[in-house]
Amino acid sequence: MATRVVLKKSSVVGKTPLPADLQYGEFAINYADELLYFKNSSNVIKSFSTSGGSGGASSGGAVTGTFSTHTGDGTTTVYAIGSTPVSINNVYVTINGVSQAPTTDFTIVSSNLTFTSAPLTGDDIVIRDNRSVSSTVALTTNTRYHYIFAASTTVITGADDNGLTLNVDEQNVFLFLNGSKLIHGDDYTVATGGGTITLVAAAAIGDELEIQSLGSASVLKIEDAEELGLLHSIQATF
Repeated sequence: MATRVVLKKSSVVGKTPLPADLQYGEFAINYADELLYFKNSSNVIKSFSTSGGSGGASSGGAVTGTFSTHTGDGTTTVYAIGSTPVSINNVYVTINGVSQAPTTDFTIVSSNLTFTSAPLTGDDIVIRDNRSVSSTVALTTNTRYHYIFAASTTVITGADDNGLTLNVDEQNVFLFLNGSKLIHGDDYTVATGGGTITLVAAAAIGDELEIQSLGSASVLKIEDAEELGLLHSIQATF
């Protein structure tokens, strides 16, 4: 019987899991902040936004970030962020879960944050530097190209017989000449960018070439995985 996946979770604004809270490959979610967390190979917690919109051919930018935690002592006003933010508006700061306002409650110079007033002794301080790591994420879909050559041909580029412009995933492409599969490297090469394929031996007049380019990304939907019984339930609070 299929089971649900329930991530470690928190509803406290600004609450961030510690490295000890997560195993490698495990996720946590703060559904008040709409952020997902994971631990990288350096034992550092990373986060990305869960509110980036619906999927498609491109997205408006994946968000990741670094964060640091501190404890107030009543006198210290300057704290290390652990990175140099692109903008003060990318930095999200909480004291005991209460959000602090950029420029009003704190300022930033290089990788240091300075509070207007020193946090009190024992205050729980979380500083998160959210950074966009890409402006566009393009996905290549499965495509099939078809050529029947009217002349001896070595270089294949441009439109096929159906008007599709050649653009293949360099690592996920298969060629069939007159029904026989060609071997990458031995029989053909693919140029960087995927817009040109060069045959080692020229195709003759009347030869038929089929090119199958697989998509560069695939997604297993949660409901599909549940139907296969691949998932188990995980529930905890960080």
